[in-house]
Amino acid sequence: MNQLGERDVFRSADLFQYSDFGIVFGCKFRSEMEFRIRGAIELVRSERVGTLILSGGATGTSGRSEAEIMEAIALDAGVAPIRLLLEEASRTTQQNMLECAKIIRSRHDHSKPCSVALITSDWHMSRAWMMAKTHLPSGTTIFCAPQKTTCNTEVWFKTIQCACLIRSELRLVKLAMQRGYPDPRKSNHSS
Repeated sequence: MNQLGERDVFRSADLFQYSDFGIVFGCKFRSEMEFRIRGAIELVRSERVGTLILSGGATGTSGRSEAEIMEAIALDAGVAPIRLLLEEASRTTQQNMLECAKIIRSRHDHSKPCSVALITSDWHMSRAWMMAKTHLPSGTTIFCAPQKTTCNTEVWFKTIQCACLIRSELRLVKLAMQRGYPDPRKSNHSS
């Protein structure tokens, strides 16, 4: 596992200038996934992310992968195809990160430092970060670009769907820590 480092930034997307890659996590809830990809599109448009890795396999009945769905949204918004990479094998956050790490290792010049922005819902960011710290190449600078979505801090416990989603996410974070993933509450989050 990577050690927590001084270069970890676990805060708002406005705290980084540029990231080589942006990993956009798919989601079985279409509205959550759309918030994520739209936030990623804005980061590409503002030249703060070089290449987006759209991550997520097929989870619904349509047969289309989450990565394909996000790609269609990004292309419709005018993102150049050359700036999009698809990862369609994963079905979990851990698999997302394992597969994205393979892509980054194959695409990045190892003689240069690498930076990755995690682009996901704010409620999912802790677990995404835990997986990134463990599975991305050693020395990778990790930025967090949490997207405020329909299940945000104002409504987490006001709707049944959000309450169930957050409870499930908290269980998964706890399970990940029990399995040895780094605790985001104990990391050095300075830039």
